[in-house]
Amino acid sequence: MKKILKIIAGALGGGVIGLAIVALIIWLIDGDEAFNTLREHKDVGALKLVLSIVYSLVAMAMAVILQFALHELGHLLGGLATGYKFVSIRLYRFTLVKEQDRLRLKQFDLPGTGGQCIMTLPDDTDSERVPYFWFNAGGVLTNLLLVAGSAFMLMHLECPKLIDALLFQMAFVGTLFALINGIPLKPNGMSNDGRNILILSLSRQERRYYLRTMQIAGALSQGTRLKEMPREWFDENSPENAHQTFSFANRLNYICWLEDQGRFEEARSMCEELQAWDDKQLPLILRIELTTEQITLELLTSCRKEVIAKLWTPQVKKCIEIGSRYASPKMVARLAIALLYDKDELLAAELYNELLRKRHLYLMPSEVETSLYLADCLKQKKDLKY
Repeated sequence: MKKILKIIAGALGGGVIGLAIVALIIWLIDGDEAFNTLREHKDVGALKLVLSIVYSLVAMAMAVILQFALHELGHLLGGLATGYKFVSIRLYRFTLVKEQDRLRLKQFDLPGTGGQCIMTLPDDTDSERVPYFWFNAGGVLTNLLLVAGSAFMLMHLECPKLIDALLFQMAFVGTLFALINGIPLKPNGMSNDGRNILILSLSRQERRYYLRTMQIAGALSQGTRLKEMPREWFDENSPENAHQTFSFANRLNYICWLEDQGRFEEARSMCEELQAWDDKQLPLILRIELTTEQITLELLTSCRKEVIAKLWTPQVKKCIEIGSRYASPKMVARLAIALLYDKDELLAAELYNELLRKRHLYLMPSEVETSLYLADCLKQKKDLKY
């Protein structure tokens, strides 16, 4: 039933977008007269039609980019206004990150997201009074302000048609963005802004884990490894399902904390516990993150080929290979597979050297240090020196 509803929603959404583009093209041809032209079956010049189509598509592309960028900026402003500190902001793959009080431009990608603003909160923040609303709502509110501003200019200002075309698309795209991000949803397994606000407003425990997730991200960006962070930031409680967004993030962070301390058996056991959930409980994007850790931990401990064969599916392989361009843990998982599963020492050496070459390009420097530690543990298990 859900698949049918998704198909229907996709068809309706595509129809609305198509109608908006057609309406804009018609209006760009000759303004209001264009509608009369079509009703009276008059010919429209081919060049004028082509140019109108091009203008419409360019205007939509510009509107999407602007709404994306300003949506993330809205999160940033909402966070700064309520005591958050900047960690990173990403638009598509381009990420501006703060490292040791310096700003650096890097690349990062997270499937299912077009942008992301990561901020942190001071260590002394009260978990009972976490300021979550304005940071999470800032993006949607910015989209709505842009919609209102664009609509006002369209109605009250005389602008060239090209500017009007951009304003029309800013209003249209902004409305879509506000709905997609504001209505509580979990597309691709990731909670949107509206759902985050809903979850945090209802659960004290989720607010506490939300605070810890923010603080861990901030510490990682400043070069602090997980094992060096306060023990109280990592709770042993297991979530009931992946719909408890921040509880699940806490569990993954705890697994990585154990991993960074060399407590591989404990960490692997927790991965297996979560991996037992079905696809409804654990969406693909979260399963990939979990599987990345489990592959490395399994090969560092029991090294059971039947377990790896079940985990290393074509889909997982593709996701991890793509993700290893931007995330060092995924590069380590590939190294583990090459070295201890495929027994391809040449490829393993290439992957290890690539990890060393890219250590300063990955988003979180301290995460890379942990990845290098794990890579060395894998080499020791194989008793190799590169």
